Amino acid sequence: MVRRYASRFISGSIIVACVVSSPAASAVASPLPPADSIAMSASGIEWGMTYASKYLFQGGFDYSDGEPVVQPQATTGWNGLSLQVWSNWDQARREVNELDVTIQHDWQRGLASGAIGMAYLQYPRRDWVATWEVVGTVAFETFLEPTLDLHWDVGEGDGAYWTAGLSRELSVPNGSLSVATKLYGLEHYYGVSGITALEAAVSASGEWAGLSFEPSLQRQWTWENRDVVGENRTHPGWLLALTVTSHIGIGKR
Repeated sequence: MVRRYASRFISGSIIVACVVSSPAASAVASPLPPADSIAMSASGIEWGMTYASKYLFQGGFDYSDGEPVVQPQATTGWNGLSLQVWSNWDQARREVNELDVTIQHDWQRGLASGAIGMAYLQYPRRDWVATWEVVGTVAFETFLEPTLDLHWDVGEGDGAYWTAGLSRELSVPNGSLSVATKLYGLEHYYGVSGITALEAAVSASGEWAGLSFEPSLQRQWTWENRDVVGENRTHPGWLLALTVTSHIGIGKR
């Protein structure tokens, strides 16, 4: 699969985040992908942690070899700016092997909202080279909320990856229920282009004792296309995750 090696990717020898968002993750569209969601527009601090059955990148590249991961993150926001630190702890190897720092500016115009910023990604205990990404997200507050998340790697990856989605949130007693679908793709990212996965997800959310809980279940479908073939082929499967968050200060997501 697509690995972030020091040398450029060469076809034939070659990777998704949430759970939300990334930044570079929506947790778990792959579990909290550090930039897959609109950042917190707030004056305050939010911390969170996702426990996921595995770490998927772009809906199909397994970064944890099918083993569970823990993905803590902390976000602080002020006057439209937000700073997020996100990491991945590999439960099987008992090590932190990814650390992402993202700063971005949130905006809203009518029914549209989004963010644009820069992310720095580094990979302790992996042989992948640290890199920089320009990140942007946009969402429209309509019946089926369409979203677009774009990451342009201006360093080692020398390409982009994107996520397009539709979602609908329904109010239920003591919380909410959400259904969503996402399409993941790469454009010359480490030399690879193509659709990596189609995903359907259902999640619930509720609060208890000052904490927000969000369990989710996701299913990915994949197929060979463009460069996503052979050793680059992604594989279908299921992803189960639980995200717990808490807010300090005054703000909103």
